[in-house]
Amino acid sequence: FTLFPRWSFSLRRITWTWWIVNRPLVFLSIDDSIEQVALYMKQAGRSAVEAWNMPMGAILWLNACFLKMEGSEVAIWTPMDDQVFEAHKRTRYQNIAKIADELQAETPILPRDMAFAQASVQYWEKVVESQKA
Repeated sequence: FTLFPRWSFSLRRITWTWWIVNRPLVFLSIDDSIEQVALYMKQAGRSAVEAWNMPMGAILWLNACFLKMEGSEVAIWTPMDDQVFEAHKRTRYQNIAKIADELQAETPILPRDMAFAQASVQYWEKVVESQKA
């Protein structure tokens, strides 16, 4: 197989992707990586050579620890957070679907997609109201 790089540019980010036979192998955001390495070098007082030879995961965790020690609020999203959020999205969808069913029962000629759109608005209005209380 042949490994070749491909650059892509956008207004906010330069990215570097390795491709094998037109399939992405590794995606790395250069600007985020450089920022993390620079922060590690500054916080730990290490050389660029040492920083560049470290695994990216180690740099990310060390930077999170350094920032937390300086008093920053560091929020780390874990796989458990993903599971909790997915469960929340399922519950939210079920609640919206229940409201949509009630709307369709009240107005049988209302199409399902319109009932679901109205139900979504009603659901979020309830959420906003509960946040105010």
